[in-house]
Amino acid sequence: MSATRPATNPRRTGPLRPGELAQSSVMAALCAATAIIAVVVPFAGGLALLGTVPMGLLAYRYRFRVLIAATVAAGMIAFLIAGLGGLMTVVNSAYVGGLTGVVKRRRRGTRTVIVASFVAGTLFGAVTVAALAALARLRHLIFAAITANVDGVAAVLRHIGRFALEHPFPFSRPLGAGLETAADRLKWFLTEALHYWQWLMLGNGIVSIMFVSVIGWWALSRVLQRMRGIPDVHKLDAPVDSAPIAPVPVRLEQVRFRYPHTDHDALRAVSLDIHAGEHLAITGANGSGKTTLMLLLAGRPPTSGTVERPGAVGLGRLGGTAVVMQHPESQVLGTRVADDVVWGLPPKTIIDVDRLLSEVGLDAHADRDTGSLSGGELQRLAVAAALAREPALLIADEVTSMVDQQGREALLGVLSRLKERHRTALVHITHYNNEADSADCTINLSDSGDNTD
Repeated sequence: MSATRPATNPRRTGPLRPGELAQSSVMAALCAATAIIAVVVPFAGGLALLGTVPMGLLAYRYRFRVLIAATVAAGMIAFLIAGLGGLMTVVNSAYVGGLTGVVKRRRRGTRTVIVASFVAGTLFGAVTVAALAALARLRHLIFAAITANVDGVAAVLRHIGRFALEHPFPFSRPLGAGLETAADRLKWFLTEALHYWQWLMLGNGIVSIMFVSVIGWWALSRVLQRMRGIPDVHKLDAPVDSAPIAPVPVRLEQVRFRYPHTDHDALRAVSLDIHAGEHLAITGANGSGKTTLMLLLAGRPPTSGTVERPGAVGLGRLGGTAVVMQHPESQVLGTRVADDVVWGLPPKTIIDVDRLLSEVGLDAHADRDTGSLSGGELQRLAVAAALAREPALLIADEVTSMVDQQGREALLGVLSRLKERHRTALVHITHYNNEADSADCTINLSDSGDNTD
């Protein structure tokens, strides 16, 4: 028997979970995009600072391996499109973003960022000096490029100075003389500095890392302040359970749930039992906690009370729990109807796709593009994909709310016939009372003390 109680600390070990993988993919794409633009577009190098924000957000909210996964993905994309410069820009963004994100997560302040970035800059500068000392040809190439840039700046200053001297206007003579002097001193300074290039590279590493870290800290702080009300976990993100998959029968005892940073329960005390093969309908007005109850049945730990099952929830796994949401376009991933039914299943799983499509009334649509389906057809396709996993518990969360009357009737027909072909417990969440007529049991969430009528 497995009992789910109020959640404790989030998991810090193990492989990436679906939510973590999705976050790392999105943030990697953002970082790679900024790195590519910074390298490819002339005079856009400053945009590389923006890449520290998504990486810092990952370091702040997730485990270190999530940041590593995003860095590898972003680095590969940037390298393929923008070459070594894109790769190094991603690495720098991940380094600075990771530093600021970890400091933020540990509730430290600007002083910690400055000290940590100074140490990091010193290490970075020392590694740079050691590399340039060992690679003499690379060192000469870099110094030649720096000299060419400085000579170009000096030439521009001299040109402006001569123009000022040749075209008199107020203060033109001192301005022209000053610019020519500045050009000479700039070239002299570079010549002298290259004699002490070790200190030049070390200082450059320290200053650049500290500057970028402080800017990244400032930007990340502003982003996190705006995202304060957004939860850092997916609403279907459940704790890992190594027990064998067995989501039913399930018993809820005085279960309540309160979302973080709120002062009231989203779901008041509920007690119920769901048995294998049972059709349970949950009704209630908007805001009564129907979807929140769905989250608990899908594995989210309650704030108080207990949820008892014989095994693990197995969300999305064979023989586990399947959820069909009210927006089917968020669940349909395949380009063809038949492909979507088996999307995400283990490679050697044998599924009778034609039978499932026939069961939901899509037997003539196997080769159609999913983008050509209506809302009701997409919803029935989502049901077929859920049934392909042979779930012991199927949760349908207001699946008829976004379809027309014809699509609604077709969906209700599919749900009402499930017991004839599957040993699946069905929980149908709806705010239409007449949709609960075919259920074995109906629970109406309300504002009463125990939240049920």
